[in-house]
Amino acid sequence: MSLLKRIFGGGSSEAQRARADALFEEGAFGIAKLAYEKALRSADEATRAEIEARIDQCLDAIAEQRQEAALRLREEGTLDHAREELLGAIEVAASESVRERARMALDALEREDAMEQAAPPAELDDAELFALISARWEPGQAEEYDAYDDRFVDARLHLEKGAFAEARELFEALVEEAAIPRFLRFELARACLGMKDTETCARELRAFLESLDPDEGGLPRLAAHHQLAELSDEAGDEEAALDEYQAAIEAFEDDYRPLLLMGNFLRRKGRPEEAVEILEEAARSMDELRPDFQTYEALGLALRDADRKPEAIVQLEQVVSIFAERGHLDLPPVAAEALAELHEEAGALERAADLYSMLARGSGRARHALYHRQAGRVLLALGLFEDARRMLQRAHALSADDAEALGAVEALLAELAEEP
Repeated sequence: MSLLKRIFGGGSSEAQRARADALFEEGAFGIAKLAYEKALRSADEATRAEIEARIDQCLDAIAEQRQEAALRLREEGTLDHAREELLGAIEVAASESVRERARMALDALEREDAMEQAAPPAELDDAELFALISARWEPGQAEEYDAYDDRFVDARLHLEKGAFAEARELFEALVEEAAIPRFLRFELARACLGMKDTETCARELRAFLESLDPDEGGLPRLAAHHQLAELSDEAGDEEAALDEYQAAIEAFEDDYRPLLLMGNFLRRKGRPEEAVEILEEAARSMDELRPDFQTYEALGLALRDADRKPEAIVQLEQVVSIFAERGHLDLPPVAAEALAELHEEAGALERAADLYSMLARGSGRARHALYHRQAGRVLLALGLFEDARRMLQRAHALSADDAEALGAVEALLAELAEEP
């Protein structure tokens, strides 16, 4: 005999009701519910209301059990499973009071989790920070830096932490003593830039570039051309800036990176059609097996600015594809925000909501409140009210210190409350 047959058996409605009552008293609310439903099929009118009330009690008890399970799971750190239990409790509860308690527990869980995710990461100690910095050096750069004493380490750490005056003082002393300072001048220029001494910065960058052989320099060389272009632009000489980017293109033949820099510059200067032309060439110059998402991002933004929005969506989706293929869901915010806006404008609300939700789980913690609010807003427009509520509760927790943002979230929550 099967388990269910042993539990439910046959017989009269009264016998079935008695078995259901026994199961209810044992706390087996799920099986008791099934037993009451079986008894209900043959019950007379006098007992139907009582049995239906018992079924509702079973549903509320199941919902409360799921809430208790959610609390345990949250304490264990398994947030996704806790969320599933609370969503299940909301769905199964028969009474509004039990449903509302589960909803409040879910809201509290979402707010707490949103705050935890938005917390800044732990800071690296000096040894970890210097190891991270030095891992990015070019071979010739590392070889030169290895010859300097501990003052260089201190100076480089000062520079990374924004203590530009202290970094500059140490770098200047090292330049004074060094037999052939080359990359060291690049570091000194960066410290001077941090102190807004653009004249000395430009002079040191020029000296750095002049010290290099044609095939030397790597990323610092490209960064120097880029910074000189920026300084020219700040001085109001846009053509000099473009000349600097042209010099970088000539120095890095068949390399997409200087083209990317020039394309971004043209887009920022309000010349999107020219930017598109340059950035399309950058995209053609990339290694197809190791594409740089920044090129697709820049091209997508330039196409958007040129009012070629369907093409912009294609390029920005390339960015998302690169991250998805690598198993990363932490999307670059500029590309993902622009893509979400374009999809929403085109009526693809589901895709827009997906992108905002992914951004809300990403490393751009400073904008988590905005991303949650935008996701909630779009989900509300889609009629996905529970998902919208979850996102808006998280946004509410993250907007506590911003009156304007908090007001926007509360307006959306009020709109949500009017929905059935």
